[in-house]
Amino acid sequence: MRKFLAIVKREYIQRVRSRMFVVITVLGPLVISFFGIAPALIFSIQAGGPLKIAVVDQTGKVYRNFFDSVNESASGTRPNRDPVNANMLNQNTGQRFEELGEQRRNSFELEEINMG
Repeated sequence: MRKFLAIVKREYIQRVRSRMFVVITVLGPLVISFFGIAPALIFSIQAGGPLKIAVVDQTGKVYRNFFDSVNESASGTRPNRDPVNANMLNQNTGQRFEELGEQRRNSFELEEINMG
């Protein structure tokens, strides 16, 4: 058993004294923390401005209706909403969707493109 322990001790010391062991011991935690922090930094970046949506309308009728319906839904007015059914829904989920809508409001621009 003494010979076995002597061999294990020698192998362990040989591994610990190597340069690669020191490099991995120092860089290992740094690399692992980088893979945890980098995605958080990437998701926190606010890219550009509002999303631009171009509507090509040769008739001149579609854009106006589309613009009105988008502005109506963005302003929060919902016609024909039944208050009884709204109370029956899960209010927490509804509140989450309302907050999401508030965050997304004015996050896009509509642009009419005339052909001709």
